[in-house]
Amino acid sequence: MESDYSVKEHRLLEAIYDLAEGDPRTIVASAKVAASRTNLPHTFREFYPLARHLKGLGLIQTSSASGVGIVGMFRITPTGIRVVEAVRTS
Repeated sequence: MESDYSVKEHRLLEAIYDLAEGDPRTIVASAKVAASRTNLPHTFREFYPLARHLKGLGLIQTSSASGVGIVGMFRITPTGIRVVEAVRTS
């Protein structure tokens, strides 16, 4: 796992990966569901900074250019897929 992000962020990345079934074309349409998969509160203080950081690292794409957007839709990027799969196989 990269040192640029936390265990919580990795759990969120894995949740998005699982919800998208590892497909970068699949939209994960619910931030609330992704948050519940990681036991993170779906709040601006807890959830959204993690998602913004994953986006900044290029591991996910979001519904908004500036952050995660109100809708909170995500796509895992090919880089995000490689990170999750590398951790799972190690």
